[in-house]
Amino acid sequence: MDLRTEFFKGLDLFADTVDRVGNNVNLPSACAEWDISGVVAHERKILLDELLPKVTGAPAGNAPGAADALTVADQWAVVDMAVHSAMEEATFDDGDMRVIMPTLDLFMHSWDISWGLAAAGHGDRVEFDDDTLDWLENFMHNAGEENLRTSEGFGPPTDAPEGASRTEKLMAFAGRPVS
Repeated sequence: MDLRTEFFKGLDLFADTVDRVGNNVNLPSACAEWDISGVVAHERKILLDELLPKVTGAPAGNAPGAADALTVADQWAVVDMAVHSAMEEATFDDGDMRVIMPTLDLFMHSWDISWGLAAAGHGDRVEFDDDTLDWLENFMHNAGEENLRTSEGFGPPTDAPEGASRTEKLMAFAGRPVS
């Protein structure tokens, strides 16, 4: 697994998913505690206030907030550009937890947003490619329940319906509703 490749793939997937949001920022997401705008705000905080300061030394929160942009996609485009540029120069290895957790977050929350959009009839849910699924499954199944199922982590597994895709089975394992 190449963490750099997965990080940028996750960042691109999240940006593509946010581009689909349009005016649907108040739709529920698969994260019970947040609507779609809450998921985007969470990712902004994780990347700008945690990842970049820890990995690149950048100051926290150096991108405009929602009030400075016309749409959530406009806001995310600024965040995406800042993170892309900073992380292209960053040095980290495949086992760097400072990067692993935000990468996992990008994929999970891309699916969470797409779940809300799909439930409201605005396109399909995100499906992860095989390499990403291999990486995510390996990490999640080897993290240990005590590390995975925390108040800031994942809830108890949910049931995946018969015929669920590999992505849906992973998201059910992560505690997300998939039906």
